[in-house]
Amino acid sequence: MISNHRACAYSVAVSVIAPTLGGAIIAAPADASEILDAYTWVKEYNGKLPRGAPAMGKDIDGTALYPCTATFQGNEYAGKFAGTFKRCNIAVNGKELGREEYSIPMQGRDGRLHWRSPRDQGFEWRRSIGVRNGGQLSHLCVAAYRGSWQLGGTTDRDQKCRFSFGGGVVEEASFQVLMRGDK
Repeated sequence: MISNHRACAYSVAVSVIAPTLGGAIIAAPADASEILDAYTWVKEYNGKLPRGAPAMGKDIDGTALYPCTATFQGNEYAGKFAGTFKRCNIAVNGKELGREEYSIPMQGRDGRLHWRSPRDQGFEWRRSIGVRNGGQLSHLCVAAYRGSWQLGGTTDRDQKCRFSFGGGVVEEASFQVLMRGDK
């Protein structure tokens, strides 16, 4: 249904896995005016995954992970969804929380994105993709962990990718951030 879609300037959508997993490296829209047409978030609940949702990570058992956002106590958090979870798992205050209502990004006309390390020359936080988490922007990130690629969130201040895992929260200092714009 159209009613459960919302355009978002800070959102995610591609149908590839991180470049280091063997997927293609992809580019984003040329300018910010294209962003609103590039991708939308689809509201879902109770384990539903929209057809064509972008798998962008891999769990330790090989299960595809999908970026998602979910709300907890009025704040929106970046997280991960898998068919085995049937919910959006988010990292909040050192705990993994599963949310039954969540949003999954879907690709629009020009919703191509790419991953980049904050340590790369020319990296710009303003070109990253994220969600508002209280008063700050939580950027979508991916980090290698125990043979998997976990999806989570980071801020430009703390320089760690935080993701839910096994009931808790893991922080990794080596990670990539989802970007829009030229590589």
